[in-house]
Amino acid sequence: MGTDDLVFADRDGVLFLAADVVDEVLATAHTINDTEREQARRIRSGDTLRWQTTFDACLSRRAEDPTYTFRQHLRRTGGAIEE
Repeated sequence: MGTDDLVFADRDGVLFLAADVVDEVLATAHTINDTEREQARRIRSGDTLRWQTTFDACLSRRAEDPTYTFRQHLRRTGGAIEE
């Protein structure tokens, strides 16, 4: 670790970041947070996460192709929040 590098920690773990990527990582973290808050808001208004992620379509595709993953499904449908 360099002297300009940063460490973030909470109950879930520790993250060591090179100083030159901190802004990018924090921007991604904010996007994930905003997306998760919106998902939670939609859940409170009646839209289940299963519906939001079109999970039934994922299961149907997986029945045809057992190698198809939920991660692939989220990427294909635009639901991957950390990318």
